[in-house]
Amino acid sequence: IDGVLNTASDSPVTLLRPKCIAALNRITQTTGASIIISSNRRFETMAENSFSTHACVSLLKNNGVRGYVWNTLTAYQKFNHCKWPTILIAQAREAAIWEGWMNFCKENPCFQHFIAIDDGPSILELGKYHAVLTDPITGLTEADADKAIQILLPANTKK
Repeated sequence: IDGVLNTASDSPVTLLRPKCIAALNRITQTTGASIIISSNRRFETMAENSFSTHACVSLLKNNGVRGYVWNTLTAYQKFNHCKWPTILIAQAREAAIWEGWMNFCKENPCFQHFIAIDDGPSILELGKYHAVLTDPITGLTEADADKAIQILLPANTKK
């Protein structure tokens, strides 16, 4: 969420930027993609000045995110919605998240249709067909949304 739906200078971290939300909504509305929250923030407690898994989903919904938001990859897998394009919002400082996601995709070929969005450069380990790197100073921009849509939709199916 940090550096994607807000910026490095936003405080508190629960302050999300309307322009970033609008860019994310354009991606979900254009592609039909679901969103999976894979940020470590979902494990932190309120005492640590952050929020839980369900609070992450509520935070996005209360700030106007219109796409379907899954609070974990496990929940997404359980309901077998792998036919949908997917947006993974993760904490890129953890290369293990990317490695785990790619291994999961290799084992489940129907999960090839995804992008990950984050402001950490380790996201680039996913390759240009899955990664959208945001600038932590601006968060998700319209140009980032264009790139995400281009990745998720083949040229002949763009709406």
